[in-house]
Amino acid sequence: MQSSERPEITAGRISKDVVGQVVDVPEQSGAGPSDKWTFEADEYRRVEILERHPTATGLDLLVFVLTRSNPEPGETTVQVSGNLRLHYEWKGKQWILRSIENVSFSYSLGVAT
Repeated sequence: MQSSERPEITAGRISKDVVGQVVDVPEQSGAGPSDKWTFEADEYRRVEILERHPTATGLDLLVFVLTRSNPEPGETTVQVSGNLRLHYEWKGKQWILRSIENVSFSYSLGVAT
């Protein structure tokens, strides 16, 4: 349980906190090369919180994220989806996203759903 002194970490908050973060992602079928995904402020992103686990210094969240690139004309769309574990720390009266662990977050090309 979160204390009333600490605001709840929401899906909207997570969506903003991940901007600029980089995650190593495998290709969804396993046939393609691994790549890095950098979350951009202007990309479509859906975040669902699946689990919350208090830690000694903060909170670990398991989240499902669906996002995709904003391709230029003629470029292939890249969609990335799956679960990420976010490690938040309570520091200086605010939540700080300390790290992101890839659980099942992977990419596919040409999928825009």
